[in-house]
Amino acid sequence: MANIRRSLLSALLVLGVTATVGFAADVSVIIKTWKIPQASQYPHDPMVHSDGSIWYAARYSSTLGRFDPKTEQWKEFVTDIPNSGPHGLKEDKDGNIWFTAVNANPTYIGKLNPKTGEFTEYPVRFEDRVPCPPLCLPTGEPQGSSPKGAHSLSLDQKGNIWFSMFGGGMIGRLVPSTGKITISRPTVPVGPYDVQIDSKGIPWFTLVRTNKAVIARVNPETMAVRTYSAPWPDARPRRIQITADDVIWYTDHVRGSIGRFDPKTEKFDEWPSPGGEWTRPYGMVAVGDVIWYSETWMDPSMLVRFDTKTKELQSWPVPGCFDGAYYMVHDKDKNIWFTCHDTNRLGKAEITEGGVTRTSTASSAPGSRD
Repeated sequence: MANIRRSLLSALLVLGVTATVGFAADVSVIIKTWKIPQASQYPHDPMVHSDGSIWYAARYSSTLGRFDPKTEQWKEFVTDIPNSGPHGLKEDKDGNIWFTAVNANPTYIGKLNPKTGEFTEYPVRFEDRVPCPPLCLPTGEPQGSSPKGAHSLSLDQKGNIWFSMFGGGMIGRLVPSTGKITISRPTVPVGPYDVQIDSKGIPWFTLVRTNKAVIARVNPETMAVRTYSAPWPDARPRRIQITADDVIWYTDHVRGSIGRFDPKTEKFDEWPSPGGEWTRPYGMVAVGDVIWYSETWMDPSMLVRFDTKTKELQSWPVPGCFDGAYYMVHDKDKNIWFTCHDTNRLGKAEITEGGVTRTSTASSAPGSRD
């Protein structure tokens, strides 16, 4: 019955028959997607800027894009280094845009001044590693090779940038005031992926290439890495979010579930995603006590709401979004922004809870697949 209801709602949304759908009386969602400029390809991480604009990283065209929700106008900035592959995006206190260059060789952390359009690059080198051992294993890279795959990044409370190197199996820190980069490797090279900072300034990462360790924390002073293993042999956390109580929430991409890790008790818990095991949950964002995430292998993708207090799950189809949202953020009105990289779209989910709509800027007409 649930599958029939979901299929019907999805069909209605795609046809534009209705724009507000919810599985509970007190929560509804209006979704709109915009086709990004033709020059941009494979938009990945979105970002809400302090000026209200929405940014995205277009990996295949080495472009950072800016979208003004009020005027629906676009502006693009092409990186100085071709084939950089911008991926993660974050804003600093001065309004600069920091990004990871996942395709560049050597990989680098980039900065864009959106006022001037000027790019600055900070290349990552093997000589930036902390002493090894005891903090990491020897990497064994060939002579003359370069680190690979700077993937995701976050800024801590001091303004330092922490980033994962999925391709190189390492974790890095950039101090913007000096330009100094330091990198470290977990004792087991297991594909550092997403990174978030807790209230104490401690970086947390997901590790996706083995079940021996799936969550990691980094000592921000020594760069020493501590890992935690889930009780399930096939666990593969992808994205993470940290709630105000410093609990780690994650999407388990392989097990089709949303998970919780409590650093105080070191206990893992998981709840099945409503679409089932093969929905491949991915991008997620925490809005207060609620986690929003995407089921990427649904057609169309589904936006899922998980109440961390009641453990209630609800889901809505996302028209025009196939292969799902790999990263999600929320704006000051707590509405959700995401990218659909397979269909080159930027999307917004306007949330209504308790009969109160937070903002009325979203269109009532859903996007369609191009």
